[in-house]
Amino acid sequence: MKKVRFGYGMAIALIAILALTGCPKPTEPAVPQPNAKLSSLTLNGGAVALTPAFSQDVMYYTASVPFATNFVTVTATAVSADATFTINGGSATSVNLVQGENTITIAVSHTLNGMTDTKTYTIAVTRLDPSAEARLGSITVTEGTTVTRLNPFFSSDILEYHTGVTSVASEVSLTVSPVDANFSSVTINDVDVSATLSGTVTLTGGSTTATIVVTAEDATTTKTYTVEIIKAAAATLPFTLQVIESINGTKLGEVDYSVFDSSG
Repeated sequence: MKKVRFGYGMAIALIAILALTGCPKPTEPAVPQPNAKLSSLTLNGGAVALTPAFSQDVMYYTASVPFATNFVTVTATAVSADATFTINGGSATSVNLVQGENTITIAVSHTLNGMTDTKTYTIAVTRLDPSAEARLGSITVTEGTTVTRLNPFFSSDILEYHTGVTSVASEVSLTVSPVDANFSSVTINDVDVSATLSGTVTLTGGSTTATIVVTAEDATTTKTYTVEIIKAAAATLPFTLQVIESINGTKLGEVDYSVFDSSG
């Protein structure tokens, strides 16, 4: 077996080749990097939807709320437990809303190993205009425990009705339900029933009219419904029913009775 001897010149050449091609170096541990991303972001606990759905890599969102919602609560969680963030430049999580567009910014900062990462998430929240919906979804008239029938049958777009009650009725209960739950007010015969949506109507004479006025959320648009409540005529009509048929010349008999008319 022959031995290979390297001369001085060959050794220099070998060193030069290794320098050019590179020698394996020990792997250095990666330096942890700061991370200023959020892991979650919600409005009103998720009740207000974000568009698009939240993703830690998406920085801009939109949302809309009805006019009745005058503030939202922002809840944010950072990926890094020691990251800090502000909401519209402060620490308050509740943000008041004006009518129209409102901008909410969540600025996140995280410092680690002498390096700082920042991210800014933005939500454009639109508080919608107040509704002009002033229609009713139902009207119910009750005499005692009996619900009377409206004529014509109820429809949100029909404003005038009548119904019948017995001749002995002294009052009825009237209950309504607005189409828009965010209505401004409801009155029955000028009495505000916004809290209960129900009122008692005292009956006078043979006919009593109940007037229902609904004011929409915009505090301007109104609808007026009327229900004419008609008492039945109570008539006692005594008369004798005489059977004229006979058997073998014998009259079958007579019947005395009264008729009470309670039809409407």
